[in-house]
Amino acid sequence: MQHIQGAINRVPALETTGIKSTVCGPESFTADHKPLLGEAPEVRGFFLGCGFNSAGMMLGGGCGKELAHWIIHGRPEKDMYGYDIR
Repeated sequence: MQHIQGAINRVPALETTGIKSTVCGPESFTADHKPLLGEAPEVRGFFLGCGFNSAGMMLGGGCGKELAHWIIHGRPEKDMYGYDIR
C-alpha cells in the first residue's frame, strides 16, 4: 500500500483508478549476473535480450547494438559468447 500511496501523492488521479494492490514480479537476475542475448535455439528468428536487471543501465547500449547487428547480419560484431543464450 505504501507504494500506491506514494504514486497517488505524485499523480492524484491514480486515487480514482481502482488500483487495490501491486505485484512484485520475479527478479531478472541470471545465475552469473550476465544478460542473455541471441537467437533462441528452439525458435528460429526469435531473439532474446533479457536478464539485465540493474546492469541494463550499464550494458543496454552496447548489448542492444550487438543484438541489432546479430539480428540483421546473423551474428554479433563483437565476441558475445559470454552472453549467448545457447
